[in-house]
Amino acid sequence: MAKDYNAHIQEVVTRASAMQKALVDPFRTDDGSFLIPQNRQEAEKRNQILESAIKDSIFEMAEKSAPMIAGVCARALQGYEMQYKRQPSMELLASAHNAIENVLRMSNGTAKAPGVFEGAEMSTTDGIIMRDRLVSLVLPVYLTMITSNMVTFIPGDFNQSEFFRIKRQAGSSFGDLKKGQLIDYNYQGVYSQMAQRIALGPGDGSTKSWTFDSNTTFSAVYPLKPKRTRVWVDRKLVASEDGSGNIVGARTVNGTAYTVTGTVNYAEGKVTVNFSNAPAQDVEIMLGFDVDIEKDPTLIPRMDHVMDSRVLYPHESAINGNATIQAIWALRRELGQDLDSLTMQSLRNVLAADKDKTHLRDMYAFCPEEGVEWVRTKAEGISLREHYETVQRALLEVDSKLIKANGVAGLTGIVAGTEACNLLRYLPAPYLDVAPGFRSTAQPHYVGRLYGSYDLYCDPYAPDTWGCLCYAKGPDHGQTAYVAGDAVPALTFRHSIMGDLVQRATMWELAYHDMQPFDGEDYLCKLTFVEG
Repeated sequence: MAKDYNAHIQEVVTRASAMQKALVDPFRTDDGSFLIPQNRQEAEKRNQILESAIKDSIFEMAEKSAPMIAGVCARALQGYEMQYKRQPSMELLASAHNAIENVLRMSNGTAKAPGVFEGAEMSTTDGIIMRDRLVSLVLPVYLTMITSNMVTFIPGDFNQSEFFRIKRQAGSSFGDLKKGQLIDYNYQGVYSQMAQRIALGPGDGSTKSWTFDSNTTFSAVYPLKPKRTRVWVDRKLVASEDGSGNIVGARTVNGTAYTVTGTVNYAEGKVTVNFSNAPAQDVEIMLGFDVDIEKDPTLIPRMDHVMDSRVLYPHESAINGNATIQAIWALRRELGQDLDSLTMQSLRNVLAADKDKTHLRDMYAFCPEEGVEWVRTKAEGISLREHYETVQRALLEVDSKLIKANGVAGLTGIVAGTEACNLLRYLPAPYLDVAPGFRSTAQPHYVGRLYGSYDLYCDPYAPDTWGCLCYAKGPDHGQTAYVAGDAVPALTFRHSIMGDLVQRATMWELAYHDMQPFDGEDYLCKLTFVEG
């Protein structure tokens, strides 16, 4: 299992690095920005850099179309960085790299097309042209999707892919943990620290002496370090060990004078504590000590990583389009439009929106019903500005709710319904930093950065116009609500023209789009704007 997981992580790093090496690094200027041609000479220089950068990359498999495909991808990455002020995740780049490689291998015969198109012909001139256009859109589609920042991308195999989850657990018993116990966000014990503290017990008005035996308490002999043993009464230090095995000290606590003596057996991990007068009822008595791991290195606590996995299977998407030869000719003759070119102009946005809607539909369906509400009606006695500032209080409540649910990450971004988004857009700077060149569209789209911390998106088709889908995304692999990735990105397969003179084409895709199989719903939370 560990080998499989490490291989997966290495694949992600390798593929993402290959994309960065070909599409990002060569176009960086000294100040870190992208090289943007300002004239024909600079454009030619950029093309030369591109042709050199894609050597020995997957784009070379596209032969003459390689510069075109890579150029489209590079410009998409540049636009993404200008909008979001950051580069996409390594997982996204690795998934796009894998999808592009799969298509190019299918078309050059080094890999068989899966599913219903296993025997499809992809080597014709028209087929290659359409392939190249669609391949060039793989990365731009990923970058245009609003859900690209909400999901875990995986390099998708044709038949199935494995999704991993790592858990930390105690590899040995020490301190507060027993061997095999999970070390997760609920863990509040002391495991790695050699300084331990235990309760000897509350006073009862008659007991004057207490003993501690590490072997009895921890089922192991803990050698003790000299000068580290201490005694507290009601959390006030009253005695310490002198380095020779003797506990001595005196102090008045809450009006009662205590003189404390005792002994420490370093090798056997035993302590005896004696009070001159018995602590009263419910007086708290604590003992602290340090474990001497030099005397027994086998006591050093160990943390093990246990990997679990789930198998995910890709889903097919297909749609058939027909047009008569007469209609195609009429479009070209009368309007000067090429049907293929017309389709390609909007294909990127349509594909991205379709993927977004699929992902969002699932997340809306599986988002926990219990969420957070914010009263959108202004209370009397406060200004409109003060009222809208209270939105941040609701967002912080969502943030806490998400962290408590998944134990990894708080609020990362918000997908708002139309009415909720319009209200949030009313917020002035610096509460909302609107994306450069922002324009509302009929498709899910990015709006800007809210309160300097959260990405804000608008979904015109959200099931609740006053609702928001709030999501968390952790720093490590798989810490999201959703898993996505293309095994084969959307491709168009043309069919032979029969006697009815109808040109038929089928667009087909093989992709992964599922809720994260371990605890995906814990990374989602609803925020609803309600009337007071």
